[in-house]
Amino acid sequence: MVNARYFINLGRPQNALIPVVSFFIGYLFIYQSAESVRTLLFIGVSIFLLSMFATVQNDIEDYDIDKSNGRASGLHGSTPIKYWHALIYMYVLLLIACVLLLLINTASVWAVSFFTVLLVFAYNKAPLYLSRKPLSSIVVMTITAVTMPIILGLLLSTNNSIGMAGVFLASALSLQRLSIIILKDYKDVKGDAIHKKQTFLLQYGYVATKKVSIIVGLIGYVCLLISSILIFENRIFLLFFAMLYGFLSYQNLSLRLSLKESYSEHNSSIFLKVIKRNYQADLLILITLLLNIFI
Repeated sequence: MVNARYFINLGRPQNALIPVVSFFIGYLFIYQSAESVRTLLFIGVSIFLLSMFATVQNDIEDYDIDKSNGRASGLHGSTPIKYWHALIYMYVLLLIACVLLLLINTASVWAVSFFTVLLVFAYNKAPLYLSRKPLSSIVVMTITAVTMPIILGLLLSTNNSIGMAGVFLASALSLQRLSIIILKDYKDVKGDAIHKKQTFLLQYGYVATKKVSIIVGLIGYVCLLISSILIFENRIFLLFFAMLYGFLSYQNLSLRLSLKESYSEHNSSIFLKVIKRNYQADLLILITLLLNIFI
């Protein structure tokens, strides 16, 4: 009998927190209209489950590639989850998320969620198989994990009027996330090459991938500064936030300079550290927004 923790690990809940945090950042950024706790809870849980659904679907589709990369997941190991168990689990996650969303009588929530689910299927399934294409793979992952949750949060809190500050915020965090997602190919390059999966790294090389990651990350930081200037009235508060976030961004970008231009465990370690710094930066934004509302 398969332990429940294998199913939990298969969905990688730690990654599912990213879109949830992105949603609440979008919701709190302008904060003109307060939603009920029930609505926010249902949306947060739905986003969490949809993210796990996408992860499980991707693991099912990339089973052979992940096996070649020696990646540990619920589908590999001494007591792996059977294919049909994973398939049922995947659709149960989707079903629960859809039921929760149907309980929320908001058109913007339905529209954004429906579009996100369509992108997930387009990413992993024929005929598009966007995950197999260098640019579309990182763009779709960015849109589903960050862009759509932020836009949903902004729409809910502003009565469907995002504004220029919201546009810069969505652009900033999307670019920051894209600059990290592009690096995931460093740890998967071995299996991707064996199975001829056309990733950005294999298509354009190690140097170009690293440079694009750093440049896109810097542009994202500039966009975040612009959005912060537009929304924060207290300039001292703004300066403190910009300096602290700038410090985390500097650490994050500096780590990328140490990426090696060949397959190595060192690159996998650096990627995990970059992810950790990004978590810290997102939490800093969330805390800053809460302070801006209540102080």
